[in-house]
Amino acid sequence: MATQASSARAKTENYASKEDVEAQIAQLRDDVSKLVATVTALGKDKAGDAKEKVSAQAEDALNAVNAQASRIEAEVTGRVRERPIMALGIAAAVGFVAAMLARR
Repeated sequence: MATQASSARAKTENYASKEDVEAQIAQLRDDVSKLVATVTALGKDKAGDAKEKVSAQAEDALNAVNAQASRIEAEVTGRVRERPIMALGIAAAVGFVAAMLARR
């Protein structure tokens, strides 16, 4: 009989109690919650970095376009000052073509 009692005790000692299982589940939930928070923060950091990079690239592109527009404006202004009559004739021709297209 003593061996049966010790055998039964050994079997119950190998299994975790209900409280131990609940504590482990609670710990797992806490760990998963922390993991989700960490992944979320990492994603936000990556998104912020990408946003800053795209913003910088857009600003550089805008600056390049503005610089090119300024160069073109300076070139046109210089040509008009060099040949004002030709510039007036071109403007009149463009106006005439625009009026003909608008009529249709």
